[in-house]
Amino acid sequence: MNGVSVAIMAHPRRAEQVKKILVALDDVPVVVWDARGDRWDTGRRAMLAYDPDAHHHLVLQDDVVPCRDLLAGVSALLEHVPAECPVSLYLGRHRRIPVATDEAERRDACFITWRRLDHGLGIIVPTSRIEAMLKHADARGDVPNYDARLSTYWESEGIDTWYTRPSLVNHMQGPSLVPGRDARHKSPRVARWFLEEGSATAIDWSGPVVRAG
Repeated sequence: MNGVSVAIMAHPRRAEQVKKILVALDDVPVVVWDARGDRWDTGRRAMLAYDPDAHHHLVLQDDVVPCRDLLAGVSALLEHVPAECPVSLYLGRHRRIPVATDEAERRDACFITWRRLDHGLGIIVPTSRIEAMLKHADARGDVPNYDARLSTYWESEGIDTWYTRPSLVNHMQGPSLVPGRDARHKSPRVARWFLEEGSATAIDWSGPVVRAG
């Protein structure tokens, strides 16, 4: 894949799902397996699995449902995102930025930008920032979630995350492997807008950008 390397952070209990993801993505991703039941360790190693010749690196989680032609779509959308910004391919039914999501719907926006990186399902980062991002996040052991821990770096740098609209990945439905998460989240984890039909290559990413407050 031109300019973008891809890794999957995977738990052995989701081996069958990982096989499906690899088939959908033509065996492009490197799979980084959980070695000790530590989300941060697995996510960190998945980030470090980037190709040094790539300008961006995409890390997918093992419960991802990719849209059709995901990787070609990623290459296209990155032409419309500032080179230093992270991208989230997923935006849930977020209660914290309803004004922005409503405005995005009215304007048919292609992206919503926000100061926080709030979902770990599919994250794209510039490879030039990975080492600094991980160095910063390694020191934030007080933040348990993988995505929130990465977010501390981007927030400290004053760099917004760009969320795609529509989302190019969705959550596989089923029990979470994170202890206690199912009890905290009673409703299904699904994208607010997911490209369920059609190809990611058909999206025009040159449309409006809405910033969440």
